[in-house]
Amino acid sequence: MTTYSNGRRDDPTSPPNRTGVVGDFNSAIFSPDWLDRYDLIGKNDAEIAHEGELSSALIVAHEVTTFETKWFALQVLENQLSITSKDALSPALKDLAVGIFQLVPHTPVKAVV
Repeated sequence: MTTYSNGRRDDPTSPPNRTGVVGDFNSAIFSPDWLDRYDLIGKNDAEIAHEGELSSALIVAHEVTTFETKWFALQVLENQLSITSKDALSPALKDLAVGIFQLVPHTPVKAVV
């Protein structure tokens, strides 16, 4: 099965299943443990991210945090946060994004892309 550059496997003309935010982020706080601590992801998701079972390794640093679970991938740079769903956009992805920003209400957000 072909995976297209927009991340979709089924339709190359479909928009990507991604939420992106441009702002000023402290990348290091967005770890799987932090998301689990605030019940934004499950313990199993955090374990999968730590074990690196999937294609990307867990990186948590001041400049970048990146990891993936079975249902989403997260990348946080100093100026951008991106959450990509592995399947169709779902209420869970929206809940994750909203939950993250409820935990960091003073983070300057410049744009949602």
